[in-house]
Amino acid sequence: LWDFAEVHELALPSVFEELVKTNITLYAASQSVKIPHEVLQWGAATAGMRAFDMKLRGAFFAPLIDLCRHSFRPNAIAEMEDGLLTLTALKPLKEGEPIYINYGEAKNDLFLLTHGFVPPDNPHEEVAITFNATQVFAASRMGATSQDEPELLQEDITAFEISGRREKLMAYYGLKEGEDCVIASKNGVANEFHFGMRAMLSSDDRQKVEAFEEPLEHPEEEWIVCHAMRVIYGHLITEWETTEDEDEALLKMRDDKNL
Repeated sequence: LWDFAEVHELALPSVFEELVKTNITLYAASQSVKIPHEVLQWGAATAGMRAFDMKLRGAFFAPLIDLCRHSFRPNAIAEMEDGLLTLTALKPLKEGEPIYINYGEAKNDLFLLTHGFVPPDNPHEEVAITFNATQVFAASRMGATSQDEPELLQEDITAFEISGRREKLMAYYGLKEGEDCVIASKNGVANEFHFGMRAMLSSDDRQKVEAFEEPLEHPEEEWIVCHAMRVIYGHLITEWETTEDEDEALLKMRDDKNL
């Protein structure tokens, strides 16, 4: 069971929001069924941690099978067939060898909230931000200089606005005002975010939205897009509770790898 003090210490907004929603739902349920809120909390935590969630069958308990450990490289698989849940080894197993199944394609914050652990090397882990066009535009101008077109960097941020057509182009790549957008995954920079940034910050009047998957026509504008992304990623890195030396090491590694 997570309490708000623990979640606050984690400083993970997604986990905090999920916990708030769950508690609101449980509180409403406890009022209608006359069951103490703490008891429902315990039940919900147990169900979330132990239950199987099959897309076609819904969630249910499976004693013994629910003792299997998690791995993204499992040695067994649990499948529903003819109304029965079967556990099948994917390779010969030795006596006493732990049995691993895949708990599902989820990000680390959901694993932590539901199961109480964070799997290493999660291929589904992502980093998201709440998209704010004005802040992104400000990032594109933050400390930026360009020898080719310096006046482009001096635009008044307060006058910045996005046309309806450009909003549609950005939305195609998942950049919607006030909504979460994925900016990075385990594989690095999220391509959709990069393409959406091009659609937002370029002056190109491209007819096909897919055209933003290619470098912009004006090199200085492509540079501005990359600079804005650099500022955003750098800000996120330095938000973590690390020392200044650790932050500098992370930023240097990023630059050395041309991220």
